[in-house]
Amino acid sequence: MRMNNIAKILVSLVIFGLVSLVSAAQPPGVTTAPYSMTYTAKLKDNAGNPIVTAHTVRFSIWQSSDFSAGDIDGSGNINLLAPNYMGWQESYNVTPNQDGIFTVQLGSQNVLPNFNSDWEKFLQVEVKSAANANTAFEILDPTGNMSDSQDRKPLTSSPYT
Repeated sequence: MRMNNIAKILVSLVIFGLVSLVSAAQPPGVTTAPYSMTYTAKLKDNAGNPIVTAHTVRFSIWQSSDFSAGDIDGSGNINLLAPNYMGWQESYNVTPNQDGIFTVQLGSQNVLPNFNSDWEKFLQVEVKSAANANTAFEILDPTGNMSDSQDRKPLTSSPYT
């Protein structure tokens, strides 16, 4: 008889503990930032006309804003051993709309790296016609000037609600 009471008390404590863990794990109204980023861009040709054909867009994260020749290997792939490479990349095949606009969800293919404050991070965006080899990728330089040191876009924080 005494064992049954002890068993009931233990079961009650376990149930109470589980309920406490569930309610502590996700308090009402508390959310976390998503582990993805929406990226929207407009592709234009040299004359400023929207590009509406299939293209491959490759994204990668780096610790430096400046591109160097050693960041890409001879086959047009990202050099996984490049000193400033953060170990994250994704490629998307996109067909922009009639205005040249496309949207992708970064982090939907590969988990994004931890964005802590140890390093500033920069997003490198490259594009090529879907039919071309990787050696045809061109960096979408945010300043339009590959001779400066701002070849990648800084990843900065933004509020999330």
